[in-house]
Amino acid sequence: MHPPTRPSLLLGLVLVAPLAASAGNAEENEAEHWRAAADMAEGALRQHFRDEGTHLFHNRADRGGDSDKQFNYWWQAHALAVMAAAVKRHSTVWSAADLAALRDGLFARNGRHWTNDYYDDEGWMACAMLSAGD
Repeated sequence: MHPPTRPSLLLGLVLVAPLAASAGNAEENEAEHWRAAADMAEGALRQHFRDEGTHLFHNRADRGGDSDKQFNYWWQAHALAVMAAAVKRHSTVWSAADLAALRDGLFARNGRHWTNDYYDDEGWMACAMLSAGD
């Protein structure tokens, strides 16, 4: 068996290079698809659930009835985690200022303290705060 000659090696590269490039394009297209989907979901979260005055999130999109009478610390923590992930990926929907506004709104709404009646809520908020701090 003889080693491949330069022309056959070059031919192999010519045949494989477009495949590698198209695989790279497919990965880029896939990543762009998921970025667009995330932007759309974040936009819906902001438009339908966020209270721009308090910087907190409503319990229901329709904001009807007494849905906001019970303060859901867990849901606020989840929204904070979503916003933090969005800021890390340079979303156009959320900014670091939005994170700070939610933090301040949470602190005010929760009686100027971070504790809660449920340890799992506190744990989730702590994880979200750490993520937001990054």
